Amino acid sequence: MRRAVRIFFGIPYSIYSYTVYFITLILMFLASVFLSVFFSTEKAGYYFIRVLHTWSASWMFLSGIRYRFVNREHYQKNKPYVMVNNHFSFLDMMIGAVTVYPNVRVLAKAEIKKVPFFNKLFAMSSVFVDRKSKESRAQSKKELAEAIEKGKSIWLFPEGTRNRTPNPLKEFYDGAFKIAIEEQVPVLALVTTNSRFINRMNSKILMPGTFEIRFLPPFETKGLGEEDIPALRDKVYKAMEEEILKHDRWFAEKKN
Repeated sequence: MRRAVRIFFGIPYSIYSYTVYFITLILMFLASVFLSVFFSTEKAGYYFIRVLHTWSASWMFLSGIRYRFVNREHYQKNKPYVMVNNHFSFLDMMIGAVTVYPNVRVLAKAEIKKVPFFNKLFAMSSVFVDRKSKESRAQSKKELAEAIEKGKSIWLFPEGTRNRTPNPLKEFYDGAFKIAIEEQVPVLALVTTNSRFINRMNSKILMPGTFEIRFLPPFETKGLGEEDIPALRDKVYKAMEEEILKHDRWFAEKKN
């Protein structure tokens, strides 16, 4: 019955929501062109995050998708962090846009550089990486470290790709934790809960709903060395996993 209702209501709703998405995307593109023409790369990137925030918040509002921050006081505006977030669907890009402050650089897949329209947009605020290329990984790490040294935070998905498993998280890569320790900045972990009700795994159908963005207390890295990377990675993984299992209704329902 639930599946039938989801399909009956979800298909027209999704058509509406995707239409709004692309209309607001065009408006964002026009605003971004203005930024790239009249501002330096540094300032354009800063203002682009604000434009991205406005676009994402507007699309979600018009689509009946709501969000709520939990414990956002753990995220200090002018302090650099390595921010790590769980990765489930395309919604995560929108979630990040309404979450981060403008002083951030985002690690994005190199594939985006091949997508007309998006490549120019995200070049203003992102560092691109091809995980299959050792040279690309080294270059992206260098750019992220430089951003932290300028007082910026960096935001990435430690799972690397979307989680298509039935588990709360996929295995984490070491990269985020290696950078955090090398630069001696805290790891700020965020978990998005209840988004599986809005966009289910392997489905294009959307539904209105409310998700939460939950901030964990920062994990300090002062005094840690390279040998501590696995322990830090596993500590963050465990904390994020526990937060998801405790607060995400999707997993609570599956358990019952």
